[in-house]
Amino acid sequence: MGSQSQLKNHSCCCDMGSQSQLRNQSRCCDMGSQSQLRNQSRCCDMGSQSQLRNQSRCCDMGSQSQLRNQSRCCDMGSQSQLRNQSRCCDMGSQSQLRNQSRCCDMGSQSQLRNQSRCCDMGSQSQLRNQSRCCDMGSQSQLRNQSRCCDMGSQSQLRNQSRCCDMGSQSQLRNQSRCCDMGSQSQLRNQSRCCDMGSQSQLRNQSRCCDMGSQSQLRNQSRCCDMGSRAAAVTWAPGPAKEPEPLL
Repeated sequence: MGSQSQLKNHSCCCDMGSQSQLRNQSRCCDMGSQSQLRNQSRCCDMGSQSQLRNQSRCCDMGSQSQLRNQSRCCDMGSQSQLRNQSRCCDMGSQSQLRNQSRCCDMGSQSQLRNQSRCCDMGSQSQLRNQSRCCDMGSQSQLRNQSRCCDMGSQSQLRNQSRCCDMGSQSQLRNQSRCCDMGSQSQLRNQSRCCDMGSQSQLRNQSRCCDMGSQSQLRNQSRCCDMGSRAAAVTWAPGPAKEPEPLL
């Protein structure tokens, strides 16, 4: 008993100097090369195996990666270990989401950068550096934006993040505004809208005249204030001066 510990209800003894007795078990672990699993009947080989904490399994350190505080082992040759997770991604066909517990199928899915979602490449378009996916069948992807336009009822503004309602709005060319076709007239190639109820649109111009107090000059870009300006009078030259007699 000075150097040996008796296994309970057994006739074998563990050498306390070099062996650790498994609690309430009939086996002994070699402390020099083996790690004792707590409250378990197995021993891990410390040279080639990693002991799972509070678990009864051992990971092969040469080819397996131990999941932290988990009872599973990842095959490092073909699997990628999810950080602080209990899952393993198949590196051959799956892409690991960074700091996430999901895996994307690289064959048919596109991984959103630093996101936990996957886009279906067959029917969805991935928004650049965004966490959303556009349905390519019915939605148009805004360039470098996080919104999607409904192609059935919306018109996509070029290089803009807004969508015009084609049923009631007219899209300004290469602009980020939409005109209300019911009450506004769209200025050609301009970014402004005229209120048809109280404003008159100057032809091919970017200005609007107030019909209540201003008169629109025909084919001109100016408006006359009828309250304070008189009508323009056409100027005509006077009679010619008679020539003086020669001396």
